[in-house]
Amino acid sequence: MIEDTDGDGTFDKRSVFAENLVLPNGAQWYDGALYVCSPPFIWRYEDTDGDGKADKEERIFGKFNFGGNSSAFHGPVLGPDGRFYWCGGQHGWILGDLSPDWNYDLPWTTKAPGVFSVWPDGSDYEVHSLAGVANPVEVTFTPEGDTLGTVAIFDQNNGRHDALVHGIYGGIYSSADDRIRATPGVKYTGDALKAFSRRGHVAPCGVVRFRGDQFGPRYENDVFLCEFNTHKVFHLDIERAGSTYRAQDNLFVSSSNPYVHFTDVMQDADGSLLVIDTGGWFFQGCPTSRIARPEVLGAIYRVRKIDDTPVEDARGLRLAWEGASIEEHKDKPFVSPNIGFTVVAAYEGSHWFTEEQVVQFGFREELDGAIKGVKQLRQSTRRIAYRK
Repeated sequence: MIEDTDGDGTFDKRSVFAENLVLPNGAQWYDGALYVCSPPFIWRYEDTDGDGKADKEERIFGKFNFGGNSSAFHGPVLGPDGRFYWCGGQHGWILGDLSPDWNYDLPWTTKAPGVFSVWPDGSDYEVHSLAGVANPVEVTFTPEGDTLGTVAIFDQNNGRHDALVHGIYGGIYSSADDRIRATPGVKYTGDALKAFSRRGHVAPCGVVRFRGDQFGPRYENDVFLCEFNTHKVFHLDIERAGSTYRAQDNLFVSSSNPYVHFTDVMQDADGSLLVIDTGGWFFQGCPTSRIARPEVLGAIYRVRKIDDTPVEDARGLRLAWEGASIEEHKDKPFVSPNIGFTVVAAYEGSHWFTEEQVVQFGFREELDGAIKGVKQLRQSTRRIAYRK
């Protein structure tokens, strides 16, 4: 766990919150606990005594196989519907299996890669969509709740291609893959769906939708995407194209250092971007990492607009919620959408921080009621009813 204790934008304190994990790939803080994809399970870690270190460990969901590199499964990410989403599956999966037994050759249900979801308590799991030859990595969400996700090895038509995919619920994105065809419950109703941003052999990984106008109006609701192999971060102009999207690449960050590998990008509460460089230690799975260089350290870079004014109390911890105005706090992209609190606005408030704030400020009863209502909608056959 890293912290910026003096608010200057630089992390100056680190500590171990949970340890002895297996190849953790992603973390999500939710309702007082940390959720981590660490094969073969999604784990929940909680600090019950306030000493800054998790003392309670719980298996929430499983089971996902892994083969020793980072393409096992990634996440979870909290979606705007309140569910956890994660990516993976190419090494095999058995949904709903929390038994501690594991070996690589278990009779896995299938080895079809895709995007999956579950409620934070581990109930009502679903296959959201299946896509690619291998290694779907991360998802982000449009303001309307559509899922956009990166896939490293989307297809091998005329050479390897990776992609950014509009992940429609129930969507199938690779008709040639027998693993997907053999997946229980999968139905083909026509041609496989296509990626809306089909890319070269670039190993796309971290992806995030930008919220707010801290970088200027043109960036709001566009997407930032990391490419591991090319040492680049792109800003993608996203716009509607019929029933899906189109994207225009704009180079945002690049490095000529071959040992720089940008793997994730996320937006901090003040609107700045955090760009993660894993350095040179990784050597299995990608063509630009054939020789391990563990002495080449990674870094976390914070990107702000030049001459940007620092945001005070970006997370709204000191905010008097009652009577607050959106205009007064429009510089806080993770707070301003939720001023004028209602149950619907708090629950459908477009991003993970909404629920954290709702829980923190004592709206637990209202939040539970909203979750119950959305669960009922999800269990109905008219799934479109809960979309905006």
